[in-house]
Amino acid sequence: MKMGGSSGIDHNTSLFERLVVGVQTIRDRSVAAIDSVTHPPGRNRHSVADMAKICRLLTGCPEAEIHSRIRELEDGQLLNRIEESLRVNMGIRARPEFVPRGGWLDVLKGVYALVRCTRPSTILETGVGIVGASSAFFLEALRRNGTGQLWSIDPDRFYSIYGIHCGAGIPDELKVRHTLVRGESRVAMPALLPSLRRVDIFMHDGCHTYSNMAREYRSVAPFLQPGGLLISDDVWNSAIDEFAAEHHWTVFSLKYGDTEVGFAKVIHESEL
Repeated sequence: MKMGGSSGIDHNTSLFERLVVGVQTIRDRSVAAIDSVTHPPGRNRHSVADMAKICRLLTGCPEAEIHSRIRELEDGQLLNRIEESLRVNMGIRARPEFVPRGGWLDVLKGVYALVRCTRPSTILETGVGIVGASSAFFLEALRRNGTGQLWSIDPDRFYSIYGIHCGAGIPDELKVRHTLVRGESRVAMPALLPSLRRVDIFMHDGCHTYSNMAREYRSVAPFLQPGGLLISDDVWNSAIDEFAAEHHWTVFSLKYGDTEVGFAKVIHESEL
């Protein structure tokens, strides 16, 4: 299913449906906040201050090569292309703050470098959001690699409120390697994963409750390939720490703004 955009609110959407989405969003964010207290982040994370260093630790690529990969983004003007896609798909509602900046942009550049260095065949992510920033960076890396496919799962909740489909910032020319599955990850992941057979990179960026994050990690675990990567944004709770400990993986983390992103490399049992 390809990404779609819309410049106007769907008038067939009822006020009740919009209210339901709002309540669901408030509920999820409230539970995530409570989980950060009841399931606090683990103490064994390896906090790293620089995204390029995390890339080196996860891939073994020299930092000079990593920085060279990141410079490709400037040459390809990806941010300008994202901004143009937002203008086309959102019209007057497109705002400069929708384009990734600051610490989140640094993370996305690092994710791009990880894909360029590891050349994955299958990437799976949960949570696209209105912009689809991580999707765009994944897809640009796959385009330059000349191989690989991105699968994204998102319930597309906010279409009922804003009339804009998720991924409005993804440039059209990148969508050839993209498949969007609209639905909740608890239902979509078990249905999709057997058909994928393998996952080289998994990124969680959807509902950040402890139970949902733990469920997503458990669902994807049998399909993650040795040497593959697990990435999780907003690791406010201990889900990634507990999951990684079970598999004897090391968690690296990077703080940006008021949140934190976690990374783990998949180690095969024979390597332990």
